[in-house]
Amino acid sequence: MKLSLFGVGDAGTRLLNEFVQGEADTGRNFTNGNVLAFNTAAEAFGEATVIPEERQILIGDTHPEVNQYVDPENDDPESAPGEGEAAPSDGSTAPGVDGDPDLGATVAGDELPEIRRALDLVDDTEVDAAMLVVGLGGGTGAGVGSVLLEELESIYECPIYVLGVLPASTESDQRR
Repeated sequence: MKLSLFGVGDAGTRLLNEFVQGEADTGRNFTNGNVLAFNTAAEAFGEATVIPEERQILIGDTHPEVNQYVDPENDDPESAPGEGEAAPSDGSTAPGVDGDPDLGATVAGDELPEIRRALDLVDDTEVDAAMLVVGLGGGTGAGVGSVLLEELESIYECPIYVLGVLPASTESDQRR
């Protein structure tokens, strides 16, 4: 069975990266490269070590309500957290949609032309099913993921599965 895989948000991107790494490690090719990672924060792609750069889709980067990470002591948007780091919990905003699924859905709706162009990178004639991989504790996975699912349902004739991951109990109250 061949799948197209779509990772959405920080958790979805990390999990998609693990799936692609698993393909490489085992020599089992079940995607034929038909993968895309979507996020509203460029920092999330820092952990995407095996997802090709052209398959990392940043949306909402020009949307006025989407946050770019800003260090409150530095005010330099280019000084984002390093790999595996989160934005500080000192009152500064997190990058992306800051955990707001409604904003994530709004951004995805506004960026549908960009999302559709990205979906053209996936050869849906070579797959038996599609799987959307999302984290359900943040705004990008839950918000953008819901819009992407609707779009996939409108264009794909094959089954579409969703792997939704709940936040860990160690994450902030906003995520639970």
